[in-house]
Amino acid sequence: MTTPDDPLSDLLRRVRANDPGAAAELLRRYEPDIRRIARVRLARFDLRHLVDSEDIAQSVFGRFFARLRYGEWEFDSGEKVLHLLAVIAANRVTSHARRERRRVRPTGRAAGESAVGLEAVPDHRPGVGPAVAARDHLDWLLAAVGPDDRELLAGRLAGRGWAELAADRGVGADAVRKRLARALDEVAGRLGID
Repeated sequence: MTTPDDPLSDLLRRVRANDPGAAAELLRRYEPDIRRIARVRLARFDLRHLVDSEDIAQSVFGRFFARLRYGEWEFDSGEKVLHLLAVIAANRVTSHARRERRRVRPTGRAAGESAVGLEAVPDHRPGVGPAVAARDHLDWLLAAVGPDDRELLAGRLAGRGWAELAADRGVGADAVRKRLARALDEVAGRLGID
């Protein structure tokens, strides 16, 4: 067990007291090792394109500091601190791997069925070509409507609500919605679209 004058005990006591210098010191001591562990595990699960070792380290230290401040842990050596941080990091990466597996697992497959042949299943996600074409269509549409309607359309595409757009213009939300609908109907008529 650590003694009261032990540097690790003092550092942990200061972290519990929300001393930012102590937290920075703890990070300086252990973050390089945690990031190295995270990089190795992320590579093992092929997740480096989705999650960075810095993200894992931030998550690890966030959990560590929160639980340490509540007095959940006592340590008698720096190796035990490192071991706990490494376990938390490994668990965080495993959680990301499970989440990714659930995200990409095909639906309709019974539990225990073989995944052999999944690489032959076509990927129906849109590639770059459709995204570029969609952007070209959007640019054309924005050019086809008048400047006021273009501003309304851009606002809607940015996620702004009818009420917010209407408030900018000092009119009712229905008036703004109908105006944009008429403008889009006009463009659709020029294209011969019902």
